[in-house]
Amino acid sequence: MKNIIALLIFGGLFCLPAYASGARLSDEDLEKKKEGWYPTGLPLANFSTDAGFGYGLRVFGYNNGFRSDPHFDEAPYFMQLYGQFFQTTGGQAYHKLDLDMPYAWGSEYRFRATLEYAAVLSANYFGLGAADSDAGLTDAAGATYDNWGAYDDFLSSGTGTESFRKYNNYQRRKFYGLLRASRPILDWLDVEVGLEFGYAGITDWSGESFEYGGEDLVAAPTRLSEDRANLTGDEGGWVNYLHLGLKLDERDFEPNP
Repeated sequence: MKNIIALLIFGGLFCLPAYASGARLSDEDLEKKKEGWYPTGLPLANFSTDAGFGYGLRVFGYNNGFRSDPHFDEAPYFMQLYGQFFQTTGGQAYHKLDLDMPYAWGSEYRFRATLEYAAVLSANYFGLGAADSDAGLTDAAGATYDNWGAYDDFLSSGTGTESFRKYNNYQRRKFYGLLRASRPILDWLDVEVGLEFGYAGITDWSGESFEYGGEDLVAAPTRLSEDRANLTGDEGGWVNYLHLGLKLDERDFEPNP
């Protein structure tokens, strides 16, 4: 019953008239503001020893509306839509679609939506808890090493059908989405409601084929496969949230605080 009352109170706040009256663009900036739709974008590139070379593209589409539209002189835009493609030679990926609509459909509401896909095909697994993480470099037999050169000899050992190259790795893929609506009730206070959902998939490298140094190899049992009997959620699953909240924002003007 308490939860129902709380939802009714929150719903009432969401339906209150808005009293926000933010700052406006200066006459000079208003004169330079574009009308209608326009695109922009940028290339993405990076390098790290874990991920390899990363490459991709992010493309934006904006709709500023027209000078005759309400809120034209105070909105950063009426719609921002962007898509991103990014992946690396080391098997990582981060793709995204994002939509932001202040004053959505001529109202006081702001609507946000996001879809993401992220993958790490050689994510690091450090064992069960801090004790395992602090134990240093250990192999499948429990032996410890005090330098990387010696440990790399262990990783390069084994056969083509039972390689230890993936001993400390696993594969992780995640789908994520967000839907959120908000509206101001004061100049500095918004009320918002939303749904966040995500699915994570985890795959052990044990028994999986991969290429390393021009060779086709099959992974031996990994540290993750050794620990799986003691792990919860080791195959991944859904994590979902319902958002109900108040947002404090003291910026006087979002496009140029």
